[in-house]
Amino acid sequence: MKTTYFLGVKAHKAAPTKKHVPAVWECMLGTVYAQNAQGNTQYFDYEHELARAFAGVDQEGADIRLARAKRRMTGIRPGQLVLWIRRPVQSTGA
Repeated sequence: MKTTYFLGVKAHKAAPTKKHVPAVWECMLGTVYAQNAQGNTQYFDYEHELARAFAGVDQEGADIRLARAKRRMTGIRPGQLVLWIRRPVQSTGA
């Protein structure tokens, strides 16, 4: 897979799988929105580092992909570049 950087995050240029969820996307002129693991979406103006931390894209083992949205989702237009993430499985420690 080809890799690239988007908002300071190294990501694979590939279509997301069904297990990927939108994490960070750019809106207008560099402003960003981010979505965390609980599904809460927040606006971060130009604070890309805070958006990455909120979405959890800097965690180890996350499968991060960069692809355009194919359909409209909350706050995301079709064709908009989105950083998708498949979060690592957390062990229960049982």
